[in-house]
Amino acid sequence: MTTLDGFAALAAKERGLVVVSTLRSDGTIQASLVNAGCCRTRSPAHRRSRSSPTARSS
Repeated sequence: MTTLDGFAALAAKERGLVVVSTLRSDGTIQASLVNAGCCRTRSPAHRRSRSSPTARSS
Protein backbone atom coordinates (compact mmCIF):
# COMPACT_ATOMS: atom_id res chain seq x y z
CA MET A 1 0.00 0.00 0.00
CA THR A 2 1.43 3.33 -0.96
CA THR A 3 -1.52 5.67 -0.48
CA LEU A 4 -4.36 6.11 1.96
CA ASP A 5 -6.78 6.00 -0.98
CA GLY A 6 -5.40 2.58 -1.94
CA PHE A 7 -5.86 1.31 1.60
CA ALA A 8 -9.40 2.71 1.79
CA ALA A 9 -10.37 0.99 -1.46
CA LEU A 10 -8.93 -2.35 -0.34
CA ALA A 11 -10.41 -2.17 3.17
CA ALA A 12 -13.86 -1.37 1.77
CA LYS A 13 -13.78 -4.51 -0.38
CA GLU A 14 -12.82 -6.62 2.63
CA ARG A 15 -15.55 -5.20 4.88
CA GLY A 16 -12.97 -3.40 7.01
CA LEU A 17 -11.19 -6.49 8.34
CA VAL A 18 -7.41 -6.49 7.93
CA VAL A 19 -4.49 -8.49 9.26
CA VAL A 20 -1.79 -6.53 11.07
CA SER A 21 1.54 -8.34 11.40
CA THR A 22 4.59 -7.35 13.40
CA LEU A 23 7.99 -8.99 13.72
CA ARG A 24 8.95 -9.88 17.27
CA SER A 25 12.52 -9.57 18.58
CA ASP A 26 12.85 -13.39 18.55
CA GLY A 27 12.12 -13.48 14.80
CA THR A 28 8.55 -14.79 15.04
CA ILE A 29 5.56 -12.97 13.60
CA GLN A 30 2.60 -11.75 15.63
CA ALA A 31 -0.56 -11.41 13.51
CA SER A 32 -3.97 -10.08 14.53
CA LEU A 33 -7.25 -9.67 12.68
CA VAL A 34 -8.57 -6.17 13.34
CA ASN A 35 -11.26 -3.79 12.12
CA ALA A 36 -9.76 -0.96 10.13
CA GLY A 37 -11.00 1.74 7.84
CA CYS A 38 -10.91 5.38 6.95
CA CYS A 39 -13.25 8.06 8.23
CA ARG A 40 -13.74 11.44 6.69
CA THR A 41 -12.93 14.23 9.11
CA ARG A 42 -14.65 17.54 9.31
CA SER A 43 -12.86 20.73 8.38
CA PRO A 44 -10.39 22.25 10.89
CA ALA A 45 -12.70 25.28 11.22
CA HIS A 46 -15.56 22.99 12.28
CA ARG A 47 -13.39 21.28 14.90
CA ARG A 48 -12.31 24.66 16.33
CA SER A 49 -15.88 25.88 16.60
CA ARG A 50 -17.01 22.65 18.33
CA SER A 51 -14.17 22.82 20.90
CA SER A 52 -14.81 26.47 21.72
CA PRO A 53 -16.71 26.97 25.01
CA THR A 54 -18.77 29.74 23.40
CA ALA A 55 -19.97 27.40 20.63
CA ARG A 56 -21.59 24.96 23.07
CA SER A 57 -25.26 25.15 23.85
CA SER A 58 -26.42 25.53 27.45
